[in-house]
Amino acid sequence: MSENHFDEYEHYNFEVDKHIYSSHSGKQRTKKEASEHTNHFDPSGHSRKIVTKLHNTELNRKLESAKEKHKSKVNAVRMKYLGNVCGKTRMDRVSDEWVLKECGLDILARNGSVVDAAIATMFCNGIITSQSMGIGGGFLMTLYRRDAREAVVLNARETAPAAATTNMFGDERLLAQNGGLAIGVPGEIRGYWEAHKKYGVLPWKELVAPAIKICEEGYNMTEHQYTSLLFREQSIHNSSILRGSHIRPGKICSTLRVLAEEGGDVFYNGSIARMLAQDIRDWGGLITEQDLRDYKVEWQEPVSVTMRDGNRLFSVPPPGSGAVIAFILNILEGYNLTAESVSTIDDTVLTFHRTTEAFKYGYARRTELGDPNFVNVTEIMKRLVSKSYARTIRRKIRDDRTNSNASVYGGVFYNQNDHGTSHISIVAPNGDAVSITSTVNLYFGSGVASEQTGVILNSGMDDFSSPNFNSFFGVPGSPANCIEPGKRSLSSMSPSIVVDREGDVRMVLGASGGTRITTAVGIREYSSYSWGWGAKGGTLIGRVG
Repeated sequence: MSENHFDEYEHYNFEVDKHIYSSHSGKQRTKKEASEHTNHFDPSGHSRKIVTKLHNTELNRKLESAKEKHKSKVNAVRMKYLGNVCGKTRMDRVSDEWVLKECGLDILARNGSVVDAAIATMFCNGIITSQSMGIGGGFLMTLYRRDAREAVVLNARETAPAAATTNMFGDERLLAQNGGLAIGVPGEIRGYWEAHKKYGVLPWKELVAPAIKICEEGYNMTEHQYTSLLFREQSIHNSSILRGSHIRPGKICSTLRVLAEEGGDVFYNGSIARMLAQDIRDWGGLITEQDLRDYKVEWQEPVSVTMRDGNRLFSVPPPGSGAVIAFILNILEGYNLTAESVSTIDDTVLTFHRTTEAFKYGYARRTELGDPNFVNVTEIMKRLVSKSYARTIRRKIRDDRTNSNASVYGGVFYNQNDHGTSHISIVAPNGDAVSITSTVNLYFGSGVASEQTGVILNSGMDDFSSPNFNSFFGVPGSPANCIEPGKRSLSSMSPSIVVDREGDVRMVLGASGGTRITTAVGIREYSSYSWGWGAKGGTLIGRVG
């Protein structure tokens, strides 16, 4: 079998050729928007700093100069993470199912905890699905402990760096999506580390080992990873060697070995932190070593709602969207929907109409949510889990009409779309369960791979609202989700767990797909039980909303 070799320092040029292209979340950019992006490489192959607009005359001058010089190009992204060696091989050898089997079930078989299994699986998933998640991103996790019959949420979302400002992107939306300014302070590793310290059983080193093995042996690029590259950018330099290629990552493997030996803190106040801060600075980003040292995860009380069948849903509070799911379920509960509600075409149409209307009211309320450390969400949270408030909203839903005007449903602002994610659900033999959703936001995050560590860095800053960015319909961004130093942006991620009256886990729920996550999780929970479709039937239904 012939192999195509390419140097680790080679970069790939991505250019937009079509008038409009979409990310996995359905977000679209025009060719004009894309062509104005200013993150680029010089002819020698060395990266230039991204040109930013931060109310600085010199920076503004450089931005305008770069736009004029490079108006036909967009986002030349260094993707050397994908490795040194490429060869044409089968594409289906490594899959999410394979990762779960090799990384997760093996840990459980060795009497590891459900948290151990989740950490090992996420480390592995971060290698072979690096387009969606990885150690340069962040996550939300819901953990249920069967013996204590209690749930807890771990918030390891990215935070805005200390130098971030509300209007830091001016009117340049693409600066929030590509390059150094788009990067939020990563929370992934600190989340793994803190979860392991509290609930881990096996040695930390053993949880990193399966991912290191994948690095050393390589893996075959999956179809999803390849198509993600196509979604990210339309024209890929050397694309002929990418599809189905055998990928053997380089520097990320060394980074994982350091993490295995020295523990998770090295990412935030050790050698890895120093390299990350330097590389981000070279890309024009704001994150400093102090930002990394200051990063903290949060243990939170879950959102909880009990349904009429006695099942209880645990999900994530803000900055996640579990409260929106609870609100939607409370609205639908009052319709007393059963299997008969989807038994005929007419009944099914009515049921899905009501469901869609509930989604609309849920998403309207979502614009009032934000990081509870910065925004007072006490009253809106009370309403979202209230049965009486759900009854009030349900009375507003008409079976014979709908409306395309968001203000009819109470939507005054809009939230920025979030994007691709990866989700893992695990139930351990002792009845414990983990639901964890992780993301680097856009496919391949900010398009920046750290020069020294190989870490693909997130584009988490794009999840915030910016004052100059309106929705397609001219609706302004939500003030509750504006950029502030240390703040976490609102997310659609909704990792959830459903338990019955006896405290046994009935479902572990989550989804990928950015803004569509919340509705996907809501309809799966409801269709599985209220409609009598069961867990399998709930996963087969197409997405609504």
